[in-house]
Amino acid sequence: MTPCHDCGVDLHDIGHYCMLTNPVWRQTGMDDGYLCLDCIERRIGRPLRYTDFRRCDVKGPRARTNLFRRAHWGAARMLPRAWKFHLRLRREC
Repeated sequence: MTPCHDCGVDLHDIGHYCMLTNPVWRQTGMDDGYLCLDCIERRIGRPLRYTDFRRCDVKGPRARTNLFRRAHWGAARMLPRAWKFHLRLRREC
């Protein structure tokens, strides 16, 4: 279980586990720990953007896809599994 520091929701269960760039993570005021997407946005005072997530090489079953991405766009971003769903909910509000 990986709970959000602020609200306690399990990040893996809801698909919110991600890696942010260092400047964005510093804006959250956290030294270590985990935050869900909603709590990150609340702490930094704005909606998250695609560029807020770190670029990382991904290994495993998706590596072939990521090799193609890196060849054309650089390293893949560490987006949370629920990123598209999060954006859709944000648009509906």
